[in-house]
Amino acid sequence: MAPCLQIRIDNMPDSESDSEVVVELKAKERKSLQRYRADYSVTYPVVTKSGVGNTYAYCTVCRSDFSIRHGGIGDIAKHVKTSKHTGKVVRVRVRV
Repeated sequence: MAPCLQIRIDNMPDSESDSEVVVELKAKERKSLQRYRADYSVTYPVVTKSGVGNTYAYCTVCRSDFSIRHGGIGDIAKHVKTSKHTGKVVRVRVRV
């Protein structure tokens, strides 16, 4: 369970009585960012390291950079299934 921040408010102006209100806010959890790893290119040969940054990958088929910061190899798997990528793969295969 994430730690909570409690805020106590005394003597609220809208309140007729001197009641106490406690508001609990969940502290924002810090997420780790996924960075490009060389073994991604072994699994997906069409993907290389991006020049944009280490949280991006470059698709040689689509000629585009895309973020892998949240899912890592899962983001690559998702990209390979997109209509943009599959459409370009079909066109490349027809030309060859």
